[in-house]
This record gives sequence, C-alpha cells and structure tokens, in this order.
Amino acid sequence: MKKSNFIWLLFLTPIYYFHSCTPSRNLPDPPMKLEQTLSSDVPLKNLAISSLTTGKVNQYTTHGAKNGLISLGDANGCVVMVRGELKCWGENSNSQLGLNSMLGSKVPTPTMATAVNPKNGEDMIISVVMGRTSTCAKYAKGGYKCWGNQASGVLGNGQTVGNAVAPKQVTNATGLVLKSVQLNDGYSCVLDEGGKVTCWGKNDKGQLGNGNNVNSYAGTEVSLGGVAATQLVSHNYNSCALLLGSEVKCWGEDFSSIPPYTPVSVTTRSPVVLLGGGTSADLVLICAVLQDTTVQCFGKSPNTFGEFGNGNFNLPSSSTIGETVITADGNPLTDVTMIGSGGARSTSKPLPNGINQLSFACAVVSNSSVYCWGGNDSGNLGNNSFEDSNFAVKVTQMWQNSDILDLAVSDARACVLLKNDDVWCWGGKSSNGELGNGDLSGQSSIPVKILNRNDH
Repeated sequence: MKKSNFIWLLFLTPIYYFHSCTPSRNLPDPPMKLEQTLSSDVPLKNLAISSLTTGKVNQYTTHGAKNGLISLGDANGCVVMVRGELKCWGENSNSQLGLNSMLGSKVPTPTMATAVNPKNGEDMIISVVMGRTSTCAKYAKGGYKCWGNQASGVLGNGQTVGNAVAPKQVTNATGLVLKSVQLNDGYSCVLDEGGKVTCWGKNDKGQLGNGNNVNSYAGTEVSLGGVAATQLVSHNYNSCALLLGSEVKCWGEDFSSIPPYTPVSVTTRSPVVLLGGGTSADLVLICAVLQDTTVQCFGKSPNTFGEFGNGNFNLPSSSTIGETVITADGNPLTDVTMIGSGGARSTSKPLPNGINQLSFACAVVSNSSVYCWGGNDSGNLGNNSFEDSNFAVKVTQMWQNSDILDLAVSDARACVLLKNDDVWCWGGKSSNGELGNGDLSGQSSIPVKILNRNDH
C-alpha cells in the first residue's frame, strides 16, 4: 500500500481496538486486532451492541478530537471506564461532572459520576464530550444525553435556564444519526452520518455558521455550500469542518463574526486529513494534520507565545493560512497521528489587552512520542519546564510499555490515554482540581498517572 493511501485510511475514521486486561500500573499492550471503523452508523451500532454483550466498552481512538473515551473541558475532565461508566474530576459549578449532590464543588480526584452513570447494568456510556460547563455522553441504548448548564439552550433540550443534574435527551438531534457532538461556550454543534452540521445556542459571534447572528434554540444547519462534512471540531467560540475533497471551512468569533456570518475557507500547504480538537478560546488556534503527516496551525492567535510552532514569534500573515510546525532542528514535525490545542499563558510575556489567554498545542507521532509548543506557564508543554516554545518540544515520557491510544488537550493541560488503559496528564493552572491528581491546586510539568479505565 502506498504511504499516502495508508495515511488516508489512518485519519479519515476513528479506529476501534478490542481487548481485555486487568487493573495494574503500566501494563504491557494487549494483543491488538483492527476490527472496524466509524465510517457509517453500522460500526457505531456494533460498538454499542458489543459493549452491551460483553459488558465492556472497547478501545477506540479519535486522534485528538474532543469526544471519545476521554474528554477535557476548560477546567475538568471525564473518562469512559471499561464497564461503561464515567469518572470525572475538576470544576463542578454547574453539575457538569454528573455528581448531583456535589453542586458547586471542586473535585480533584476522578470520581464516579453517579447521577448520570447507568444503573444496574441497564445501559452503558460509550463516549463523552465536555464543554466549559456542560457534558454530553453517548449511551449504548439511550442515544446522546447531556447535563450541566442549560443557558442559551446549549444542551439542545428546549431548556434555556438552570442546570440539568440528570441526563437530558438532545431533542434538537431527533431523527439524526450523530457521528460527533461538540459542546462549547453557550452553543453546540453536531455532525450527522449524512455529513450535515447542525448547531444551536448563542450566535452573537456567528457561532452557528448559518448566515446571521441571531440566537437559535432549535437546530440550524451550518452553511457549507451543500458539501458534506467528514469531521467536525469546535473550540470555545469557533468551529471548523473538514469537507469531502479535503477543504476546511471555519466559522465563529474569529472567522465569521461579521456579515455574511458564513464559514470561510482555510488554505493549507497540502490536503488536510485531520482537524485537532480542544478548547482554544479568545484568539483561536486550530491545528491540522496534513496528508504528508506534517502539521499546520491557523487562527487569529497573535503568536506571542510561539503558539504556531513555526520557529518565530511573528504575527502570521492571515488567520486562514496554515503555518508549519517545526522541531528544534528547523525541520517540520512529521509522522503525526493525533493533534489538539487549548488555552495557555506565559510566565515571561504579557497577554494582549483584553485577552484572558492565548494557546498551546500538542501532537502525537507514530512512535507514540508527544510534542507540544506555545505558552507554558503551567508546565503544559510537559517537558519539565515552564518556558514557552515556538517549536515543538518533546514531552517527558513517564510511562513505559504502552503506546498512545488517544490525546486530549484543554486549557493549560493535556492528557493521553494509553493502550493499556492508563490515563496520564500534565499541566494544570487553577484551584479546581482539573489535573485530576488528587490536589485542588495540582500542577505538574511532567505527566502524572491519574487513573486506569479498569479502576473501580
């Protein structure tokens, strides 16, 4: 098989791996069998059926997207455990951790989400996605359900005030077979199996991509010119879709906040095969893996912290033209298989006026090494330092004997899910317990293990 064909196969669809293992620290990888993909609804149904039959949620990867077996919100996180339950940690001001009785609390240790986890084996959660103050999950029997902050109709259930402490059906998606759900600050977007992107909620910055700036509590289709989308990612106020034919279109605060309020095209050096998920806000940074396995980043971020990873701190010429990420030797970072970006600050450089944070990004390469770049005030580059970097630096690998299954990047921290079901995280910037290491103010400039998906 030609290398280019292999890369297309690798990136166009998340891949499922079936395995069994027992709780332990740094387990060796189980034997892997390439079973099926998410290219249609049938494999997703098969995953649900298999999970219900075996009582285990099988491994799969999203290559760094925000919805999967692991998801990080702005100051929290959740992991789908092997038995189809969620463990969550971090900020819980809107009941977004699914803990019900702990409203308003901060949870530094991964804790069973008892208010949303299925009872007595009646169902199983097979994927999760977190926004700033809300969470959604795919239930094997029950479809997509959400909880947490309902402001602006973000949960898609017809409610616009208060918090949902129990899972609520996404009624805006009735009749749609969903492939992806993206939760954001006050709005949500979904991608269905037909390639249509539907959004709802706040639209004052063009977040809904539908040609106006009027809020909509019902689902409204994004204007993609009639071309089907194959991938969807959303960062706090901006979204992008990868279309058939490899064109990328983006909308929201930094792309379409003025008339005509419709998505704009992004230019990259070669075709895009993967868009990076995460929570980059304020002045957005979005990164993409290209067909040649290199990375280009784009967006309105000013590159003050080197967040484009292109070897300089200069303002890019355009927010819609990709900048190539390089390593210390000046060559492009290559063989990338996963990508994501989130918010970050700097220990040495001030923020632009009126901006709360800029960005950083992380990527996983084919040998399971992780590289990060950009702002590093929280040790979120994972290289045992707090210095910013305008090129990709290698994360200090603390785990052994296991490859990386998936990547999650959020504000000032990142996590990897290993094929032995360990979750390791680094960074952490506030007192919400968002690192998940048992310390409310926990912060680490090297990866620390927070759980294994087999834990009880």
